[in-house]
Amino acid sequence: MIKNRCSVIEVILVFMLLAAIAPAYAQADRRTHHPITHLGVSPDNMLSLVGAAAEGIGGIDNLILVGGSEGEDFTVPSGKAFILTDIIISPQVFSPTGEYLVQVTSSPEFFTTAISIQSSAANPSSFQVNLTGGKVFTAGSKVQVFLVFGDNPVEINAFGYLVRVHPRHKGH
Repeated sequence: MIKNRCSVIEVILVFMLLAAIAPAYAQADRRTHHPITHLGVSPDNMLSLVGAAAEGIGGIDNLILVGGSEGEDFTVPSGKAFILTDIIISPQVFSPTGEYLVQVTSSPEFFTTAISIQSSAANPSSFQVNLTGGKVFTAGSKVQVFLVFGDNPVEINAFGYLVRVHPRHKGH
């Protein structure tokens, strides 16, 4: 009887171990066996963009991939959408002062929607924005920043990820 109890305990321990490691296997993309992030996308689809509204008030800039060259604006690839999740505003002075208003829009459709971010040197956490649902940029669009007002030029760092866009079915 004791021998059977040990067997049952051993079986329970094996199931507990399998239950503990199963989520790690579930996090792999089943087709390629590559890991995916907490956002449900491959790390290869995570992007970091940078740009500067360096001309000061009224400065407009299209963001580029980190490590890219000036003039190589990031354009959302065909068949994909870019989901912007985080924005960091960095005034280009040591010890910034004053208020800043930055708009992030989609170019060339910049008249559709914009994210307006008001930041203050009195509240340093206001220079970092985490978008709960993200902002979607469609294929062919660029991520554009505009410094509406501020005491100094700013650099913008933006983070997000690419997703594949599935064509809609006719009749829906």
